[in-house]
Amino acid sequence: MAVQIVQDGSIWAPRKVLARLLDRRNDRSSPAGKPVFTARERDVLGLLHAGRSNREIAKALNIDESTVKAHIGRLMRKVGVSNRIALTMHPLTKLQ
Repeated sequence: MAVQIVQDGSIWAPRKVLARLLDRRNDRSSPAGKPVFTARERDVLGLLHAGRSNREIAKALNIDESTVKAHIGRLMRKVGVSNRIALTMHPLTKLQ
């Protein structure tokens, strides 16, 4: 598939690389330096703080489990933590 994409004149890169590039490009922080979240990220974060698993979050929001993982990864980068537990333990008042 990558070969076909390149042959068609487009650029191919692994999904993780593209996601990181887009995250950096779209890094949205408020003037005070607090991260700004999308509505969906706030939904995921709320369910994560409620102790829900990725599967439960996906079901509640009617999205794919891999999408939940992507949201959690972006949330961790925005907040500056390295794992899900640290994100869950981070006070909600600092995140909203």
